[in-house]
This record gives sequence, structure tokens and C-alpha cells, in this order.
Amino acid sequence: MNYHDSRKSKPCSQCILLQFVPAEARKNQIPCRHIPLNERGETIESLYRTGTQEELESAVRSWLVREIEDLEKADAQEAVSK
Repeated sequence: MNYHDSRKSKPCSQCILLQFVPAEARKNQIPCRHIPLNERGETIESLYRTGTQEELESAVRSWLVREIEDLEKADAQEAVSK
């Protein structure tokens, strides 16, 4: 939400990604970097330290696809139950 905003004008508490951040990581300076991206528990933060840019982008892309699919399934199930 504050990417390229040097003033960090919007609090992370207003970001929709916060719901994916583990409770213990929500007080970190940049909480969204601590979202678990895969079953190995890799995060943006850990991949910044140990992975390549390609590995980071691939993990984030895969996580986004899974989350979108889960949301679409939940939406479809909700529509059926109405």
C-alpha cells in the first residue's frame, strides 16, 4: 500500500493484506513481508535474504494465484447456498 511512498502515509492497519500476516508479525515495520507464501513458510522477507528475485516473484505469484482461487471457490459456494 505504501510502496514507493517514502512518507508511509497510510498505516499498515488499513491494508487488506494484513489479514494474511500472522498475528506475531503484525507489529513488524513492514508486516506484509511476513506473509507465509508456501508450505515451507517462506515469506517475502526471508526470500529477500536468501532467494533470488526470480524465486521471490515466483513465490508471490503462486501465492496470489492460490489465494484468488480460494476466494473464487468461497464466492461460488456462497452463491450456491443462497
